[in-house]
Amino acid sequence: LITALYWGAGMAAGPVWNNWIDAIIPHRVLKEFLAVRSRLTQLSAFLAFLAGGYLLHHFEASGAVLKGFTLLFGLALACRLISVACLAAQKDSVVVRDEAQPTLSFAAALKRFRQPTSSRFLLFMLTSTVSVNLCSPFFSPYMLAHVKFTYMEYVALVSGSYLAKIAFYPTISRFVKRVGAHRALWIAGVLISPMPLFWFWAPKLY
Repeated sequence: LITALYWGAGMAAGPVWNNWIDAIIPHRVLKEFLAVRSRLTQLSAFLAFLAGGYLLHHFEASGAVLKGFTLLFGLALACRLISVACLAAQKDSVVVRDEAQPTLSFAAALKRFRQPTSSRFLLFMLTSTVSVNLCSPFFSPYMLAHVKFTYMEYVALVSGSYLAKIAFYPTISRFVKRVGAHRALWIAGVLISPMPLFWFWAPKLY
């Protein structure tokens, strides 16, 4: 229940955050801003991942691993509360609406979502997000219990994912700018979908 509330609250804030960032960051630099921000967030997550692993290892050696988890979740809660305070200190963006443009009604918005372009995008985001969130809890047990990775191999695997994102975000940003967001999303979906099969064919670290 707590996990569901945690992820639900985080994802519910996503669309509002996206709209806020879109309003305060000039569009000419938005892609570059998001690329740099993503690199920084991935770097922070990578360092937190290593620090958390080290902390749990330290507490496990002394037979108090539950205290280690309690400390980690306590730190996470404190950071969330600081984030909430910072966001609460922001003023709402004042959006100047063109009076000649009528307000979009719910029925009109629903009709717009039924258009092929919008509906395909929403269906893609829905299915990919649901699939990832259904599969992700099984990733760590599969690697550790079935493939028999050591903790060091598992850390290397997850670290490789973080480092690849940090290294390639600027390249991805330029690629999206060149081919367009729609085509980039299509290519990403095609490339990502078969990747889990490789773990069945060759469950090796390399």
